Amino acid sequence: TDVIIPEAVKTIGNYAFSECKSIENLVLPAAFEAGHRAFSYSNIHNCFYNGTLTDWLNLNLYPECDLLFYTENLCFSDENGEVEYENRKYTVAKHIVIPDNVAVITSSMFSHMTTLESIEIPATTKTIGRCAFRFCKNLKNIIIHEGVESIEDSAFDCGGLIESVT
Repeated sequence: TDVIIPEAVKTIGNYAFSECKSIENLVLPAAFEAGHRAFSYSNIHNCFYNGTLTDWLNLNLYPECDLLFYTENLCFSDENGEVEYENRKYTVAKHIVIPDNVAVITSSMFSHMTTLESIEIPATTKTIGRCAFRFCKNLKNIIIHEGVESIEDSAFDCGGLIESVT
């Protein structure tokens, strides 16, 4: 099932798509507010987000220490994208460099992203939340710059395939 939320939608309510196990492709607008557990436990295969990584990190989809948003492939809007969906190009998140303005990577932020292969975390990020990269089964390379102060429980519980942490 495809769920395409139009750009005109600015609010997605509490539990709106909670436990929707049949969502194959979810397309989210660039700017919206998500209610409590709006997408919790939905096991979304592909999430196409019409904004940037920085926008995604500011959405606050992960306000609790809970696995609230599962997606195997997180794709960002990009004119030079690698994937096309609904006549729009996207970049699949395989290699993510967290922007300098992100102080906290919240709990479960990137959990279950099976396409993620490498992550670079800047010195300005102070906390890597619980389960932030849990079940990222292809995550092999992690760069954590000097300045990170806290790595919480199960942050990199990826199944043992990590090759380097620097």
